[in-house]
Amino acid sequence: MMHRLTRHAVALTGMAALAALAMSPSEAFAFGSYPATIPTPFSCSTCHFAAGGGGPRNNFGVDYARLGRSWNAALAAEDSDGDGITNGEELGDPTGMGWSRGMSLPDVDATRPGDATDPPPAAECGDGVVEGDETCDDGDETSGDGCSSICREEPGWECFETGPGGRSECDTICGDGMRLGTEMCDDMNLRNGDGCSNRCLVEDGWDCAFDDGLGRDTCDTTCGDLILAGAEECEEDNRDDGDGCSSTCMIEEGWDCTLEDDGEVIECETVCGDGLVIGAEVCDDGNTDDDDGCDGTCIPEDGWDCTFDADLERDVCVSECGDGIPVGDESCDDGNVDDDDGCSSICETESGWDCSRLEDDGTSECVTDCGDGLVAGDEACDDANEDDDDGCLSTCVIDEAYTCSGEPSVCSLLDACGDGVLDDGEGCDDGGNEDGDGCSARCTVEEGYVCGDTPDSCAPDADEDGVADADDVCPEVADDQTDSDEDGFGDACDACPELSDDQTDSDEDGVGDACDVCPELSDDQTDSDEDGFGDACDVCPELSDDQTDTDGNGIGDACEPSDDVGADVGPDAGGDAGMDAGADTGADAGDDTGADTGADTGADTGADTGADTAPDAMPDTGGDAGVTDTGAGGDSGVTADTGTSDGGGGGGGCAAAGGHAPGSAPFGALALLAGLVATRRRFTTRSQVA
Repeated sequence: MMHRLTRHAVALTGMAALAALAMSPSEAFAFGSYPATIPTPFSCSTCHFAAGGGGPRNNFGVDYARLGRSWNAALAAEDSDGDGITNGEELGDPTGMGWSRGMSLPDVDATRPGDATDPPPAAECGDGVVEGDETCDDGDETSGDGCSSICREEPGWECFETGPGGRSECDTICGDGMRLGTEMCDDMNLRNGDGCSNRCLVEDGWDCAFDDGLGRDTCDTTCGDLILAGAEECEEDNRDDGDGCSSTCMIEEGWDCTLEDDGEVIECETVCGDGLVIGAEVCDDGNTDDDDGCDGTCIPEDGWDCTFDADLERDVCVSECGDGIPVGDESCDDGNVDDDDGCSSICETESGWDCSRLEDDGTSECVTDCGDGLVAGDEACDDANEDDDDGCLSTCVIDEAYTCSGEPSVCSLLDACGDGVLDDGEGCDDGGNEDGDGCSARCTVEEGYVCGDTPDSCAPDADEDGVADADDVCPEVADDQTDSDEDGFGDACDACPELSDDQTDSDEDGVGDACDVCPELSDDQTDSDEDGFGDACDVCPELSDDQTDTDGNGIGDACEPSDDVGADVGPDAGGDAGMDAGADTGADAGDDTGADTGADTGADTGADTGADTAPDAMPDTGGDAGVTDTGAGGDSGVTADTGTSDGGGGGGGCAAAGGHAPGSAPFGALALLAGLVATRRRFTTRSQVA
């Protein structure tokens, strides 16, 4: 475009030269007044190429002459220099009708209407050259990088040229509150150490975010990232409370934390002695002294009990009297809270005692202080000295020839001991001065005796209960003399205290026969059926009964129902070894001793009426069939029964109505069969009962 305008100007210059040659001298003189007819500040250069005027006209001068050499609408509408701006626009009167000769020039920045370079040609944004009305040109037409798409410097940015007419470089303005470009934060200041540095970078240990209300970034420290920042007092890899470094990274009350240079916690320890029980502390009494209940590491000491006192705002520790550990204000602790044993119930040493020594387990060992004038413990006297010839020996024992009383003890000879008169200081006086008779040679009651006020009143008292054996209802055991059954035997010694008895105890189980539910056997007195017969002796312990055992087998009738009263319970004592053959092969040890003299009239009702002393091995199930026992017992009698043969007879031959001779094999087989059937019925019946 510049080349085109230049050629056009050259052409115009040539034309102007030719026109000048054609003008007359009078016309040339008139040119000096022409600028007054145009609203121009540029004088003659408005129409001529030369700055001072004269010479060839430019295109505006040509048009001026052509259009009547006056300012008019036609001349204002022309664009004489072809720069795209009308002559009227360049001179401040776009219509050509707003100004007339003699008026002040328009208040505008006028440009030469005949010079295409005034105003300069429009700048080309993005070419990297700052020109025209551009405030920047960074070589592109992209916004958001500091120089906008129309080459204007963007808010929050500052652009500068790298050289004359050179490409613009733009940087954000850190500290203006706008986070732009490479800025990671902008807190509207250029201070370091507040989270956002003076280069608008987030500092280590901080987290920054935009605050709409403030219109800028605000930054907070990140507790738990091991970076000490801002107001943080400590840093560790957690955000737990109660470990010395709190969830807000502040050192907690009562803790002392050792830190690295960067603030990372090496170790946090409680401050023992500040009155706060925290961490591993079990107590804190506000100091680090030992021997006051809470030691220098805030652990309770043995023998103390520490509790928090809200008024004092610390633990208060008191010694525990009776625990066997003398501590604090305790002058002793013997492991109990009893008085009169040297160490009182409040752990103070009692008068007359010395508790300064300790047992192996640390418990106070209290001993009387013989010679201090105080009678204590096992001391019989204490005359405040250690002489052995004044009645009270150096061991605080009374000399046998003396009597002592008071504190300190005053001792005097027993001149009256043995005169049969009970004087003060004498425990007894039997009128003699010998030991072994209940009253010793120094008139003290001897062990195992009780003595009254009279000379002959000493008597043995084996249990030492204060009652002479002769009068004691239970001389072997110290008791209260209770004798409930008034049989002369005290309850403590009575084998049957509920009943007046003669103390017989046959089974020697400590329970007298009169009270014993099983006097024949030593037992635990269990009587399950409560019938007065102990289980150990009861023939029927499951049922309360009268102990009847008709068949004498040790099982009471009440527990053995459905038996024949005289039923055979097994084989004859001598045993029929040849029962199945119908003949005895061995002698019955308990044979019938004589012939059956009574005839069965039918079914047996209990027992044979004969003289069998050992019952048959099988029960009769009906009348005898005329069996004649021929066993070794020698029965030769014949029964007249016509019923079934006795199932377990003593052996021998049988003369039945059927004609078989006694002792024959067929008859013996029948007898065996009958016995087996009867036995099976007997056992079946018992099993059902059971």
